[in-house]
Amino acid sequence: MSAPRTPADQAAREAVEQQRDQSAFVSAGAGTGKTSTLVARVVATVTDDAVPIRQVAAITFTERAAGELRERVRSALADRVAAHPDDGVARDALRDVDA
Repeated sequence: MSAPRTPADQAAREAVEQQRDQSAFVSAGAGTGKTSTLVARVVATVTDDAVPIRQVAAITFTERAAGELRERVRSALADRVAAHPDDGVARDALRDVDA
């Protein structure tokens, strides 16, 4: 059994997730991990940086992609609340994700 391969663009993925003090533009083909990377960025922005979810803007090219992103953010926040029930920031963000 071989170890999982590190994507060639791993540094760029980490930059999108971690450099949250600036805007990011993510463009890549289908199935490359764009949504997962953006979900990680949104959740970290909301929970680690305490930015209200209502102040986060994520623009997609289609309504379907926007719906997928919203659902995955909702799921990630729900997972965080389940793992850390006392995390009021994540709980508030989960409540407000569709507001």
